[in-house]
Amino acid sequence: MEICSLCKRNRAAKILRVCRECLLEGLGEDLIERAHRYSRSLYNLPSKLDRGKECNLCPRRCKIEEGKFGYCGLVENKNGKLIFHSNHQKGLLEYYFDPLPTNCVAAPVCPLCKLASGYNLAVFYCSCNLDCLFCQNYQWKERLVNKQFWITTSHLQLEANKASCICFFGGDPSVQAIHSISVGERIKDKVCICWETNGIVNRKILKIWIDIAIESGGIIKFDFKAYNEEIYKALTGFTNKPLLRNLKIFKAAEYERDYPLLVCSTLLVPEYVTPDEVKLIAEYLAEIDENIPLVLLAYCPHYLMRDIGFTKKEIALQSYKLAKEYLKEVYLGNVWLLR
Repeated sequence: MEICSLCKRNRAAKILRVCRECLLEGLGEDLIERAHRYSRSLYNLPSKLDRGKECNLCPRRCKIEEGKFGYCGLVENKNGKLIFHSNHQKGLLEYYFDPLPTNCVAAPVCPLCKLASGYNLAVFYCSCNLDCLFCQNYQWKERLVNKQFWITTSHLQLEANKASCICFFGGDPSVQAIHSISVGERIKDKVCICWETNGIVNRKILKIWIDIAIESGGIIKFDFKAYNEEIYKALTGFTNKPLLRNLKIFKAAEYERDYPLLVCSTLLVPEYVTPDEVKLIAEYLAEIDENIPLVLLAYCPHYLMRDIGFTKKEIALQSYKLAKEYLKEVYLGNVWLLR
């Protein structure tokens, strides 16, 4: 890590060069933009889309110029018409079978994981609408650029017959939602269907996901990266307002079962996602429902934020203690990574 280039006092990730405290004061916007522009340029992906035909597939609402692609890399403006390359028939993804209990963030409350029997069909979508500088699965960017792994809906449907549950994650399923819904509708009577998402998803799509999850006995897993918009934007390149709005949809969801519909997770990114940040996250979730489980995940240095180190044990324990003041169920995950 290095010293913040603005205040010259606090520590900051090299890629950002600005500390948490300065971000909360609204400083460093040019440094944030520079960091994400560099991140996107590594894979020749667009970073700013403010001209052209507007896409409403997700809350980014990209404006795509003729002959070019949106932020997700899968929506193209062709002759003035938006072409969705991931659709009802196919998706850009990889998949594998994971023996239960799987490494699912909802494992502490998932009845299938507790049974420790069967397999999860893990569907890894090779696209995303965020640009997390610490991304733990950044290989999706290379897959997206090469566009090699197209899987048909019918093929994935057949593979799902071998599993007890299916989880759409990535990358993120939000920008390939059409494909995930098409698969989900075909298999909801046979397997448990879950989504693991950043929550930056079209509200109409989210409601469909919720309906399918309820019908199949699945769980929606939201990655609640940060409560403060300034921190969220610095780490991901986008606002968290759609996430905060979407969380409130679950308050109106009606279902009857003895385990949660929504589970949230937060990655404890050193120096940026602090115990104070976790407290705000827990407080916000408690306003919706104090029974929402929150899983706090230890950070492993990755992608462009390898210099900030692992989550410290005392930070994780302090975050856990603060979250428990607001939520009934809080869990520590990836504890073997704590230092």
